[in-house]
Amino acid sequence: MNETNRNSNKDFTNCNVLIYDEEDNLLVNAQIWEHDTKERSIVIQDWPELANVKRCKLLVLTAPMPYSYLGTIHKDAFRKLIRLYEENMEENRKEIRYKIDLQGSIESLIYDGKSYPLHTELQVQIVNISKSGMRIYAKDGTLNIGDTFQINISISGNDKLLVGKVVNDRHMPPDHSEYGCKLINLDGEQSE
Repeated sequence: MNETNRNSNKDFTNCNVLIYDEEDNLLVNAQIWEHDTKERSIVIQDWPELANVKRCKLLVLTAPMPYSYLGTIHKDAFRKLIRLYEENMEENRKEIRYKIDLQGSIESLIYDGKSYPLHTELQVQIVNISKSGMRIYAKDGTLNIGDTFQINISISGNDKLLVGKVVNDRHMPPDHSEYGCKLINLDGEQSE
């Protein structure tokens, strides 16, 4: 099944969407009021930050992975209508990464398909996210390469639970690291 057909059945109503300008600057974090899957459009609040923006990049935050789109913004009474367009993966050989500054809490580690809650949640900062992965910032030793975990991200009062697996790490002086993680389904396979 191709991505267009798979996404056409998804309802993004009440999901959060991060909207960026064409230079990848975050403009707003909005809630989707309506999603017309047939017309491939969403409706959000009429934010002042979007007043002069015609084209944008969007990241719809859904579990187990977010969906990314290109969009055109249209005024619709006291709200904005955004028409969605799929990324052309042949032209965009490198997946778009979206810079964000969100807090997250790692609630449990997953081993052999079972979730093991942590005694104390690990607080982390998510610095960027893409359709299939994210990069998080935390104290050294928080995670190890190969760790699979559940992370809760609260966006405008909506909690999103994602599953990630650490694939690389990079020390950030003096005592922190950035962890590159791929988003996976609970069965351990990478999300598509």
